[in-house]
Amino acid sequence: MKIRKSKPVRRSTLTLYLLGPGIGESIVAIMPDRRVIVVDSCECDGDNLPATLLTHLGIAQVDLLVVTHPDLDHITGITELVTRFSPSRVWRYPFGLLRDMLQMMTRLETPTGKQRYAEALAANDALDILLTKAGTVVRVHAGQTWAPTDAGYVTHVLAPTPYDVERAAHQIRGLLEKRRGKLVLAEHARGWFAGGPLGDLPNMVSLGLVIEWQQRKVLLAGDVGIGTGHAHSGWRGILAALDQPDERRGHLVDNVDVVKIAHHGSSGALVEDAWTRHAASDKTIGVVATFSPTPLPDNAALRSFRRWVSRLGIATDAGDAFDRALAAGWVTADPGAAATLPMGPCLKIELDASGASAFERGGEAGWFK
Repeated sequence: MKIRKSKPVRRSTLTLYLLGPGIGESIVAIMPDRRVIVVDSCECDGDNLPATLLTHLGIAQVDLLVVTHPDLDHITGITELVTRFSPSRVWRYPFGLLRDMLQMMTRLETPTGKQRYAEALAANDALDILLTKAGTVVRVHAGQTWAPTDAGYVTHVLAPTPYDVERAAHQIRGLLEKRRGKLVLAEHARGWFAGGPLGDLPNMVSLGLVIEWQQRKVLLAGDVGIGTGHAHSGWRGILAALDQPDERRGHLVDNVDVVKIAHHGSSGALVEDAWTRHAASDKTIGVVATFSPTPLPDNAALRSFRRWVSRLGIATDAGDAFDRALAAGWVTADPGAAATLPMGPCLKIELDASGASAFERGGEAGWFK
């Protein structure tokens, strides 16, 4: 029996959960009016972590599901979220990457059975079905917002920049080649589907979001990073666009309360121009999901974040992240305090309108200061 969703009730807190096993991450935000935002998905040992959390919280429907970009550690489990929680609206990265194009190219030779390929097509199928039924799946772009009537908060899309969208389109044209009159995947694209690297192609179209509620701001950075270093790429491009005289939206990335750190805390997340603005005061909280077997967050990031972040949360201890955080100078927050969340790889932050924050963790997560 389908649970009827109750009418949104206004309250004075915004609650964030960061879920992150060794590979994958997801953010669940319970808004002050009880609407629910879910950003990306992840699984651990066959368990869809955001789905499990939503069920535990008694939530039957998602109001906004965001798919930041089509990389395996962000789309794994999206199909289950769509089918079980009937999102009222879905935001997708701004244009169809190769993984989406494959659906429409039935003659294309593909490395069938590869996990990236299968996951991408399954997620895309689920979103296309939802689009057909409800018409609520939208490819969003920088500048788009969601502001439910009388809710008191706005979700802003910051990235990708138009420059990076065009850069991705140019690279994609090199992923397909014609062979004996047929379109096939280029060799390096086959390596991508088999699990190998393909530069920053998926990340360059990653959505980056800011939730603005009263005087509080939450930056969900997706996998937005430094880009090419060009003035209109990555974080430099975002800052330049926000600071345009006809935009005047630079305040969205200044003095941020919470930052979901991009790239699992890799060097791509260390964009000085951006962080000096995010953390201009001493209130900024950083949260990061590890990525294994690569030791992320990396040691340079852990050291650098001590300059900018007053409290650091790490979801899971993959890659000895806790020990490396201590070696970088972090100190365990509230030593001896018991884990209070039923899910192990989970961090919880509760923000209230006055500026206060409360923290909880699962048994596989840690808070540092």
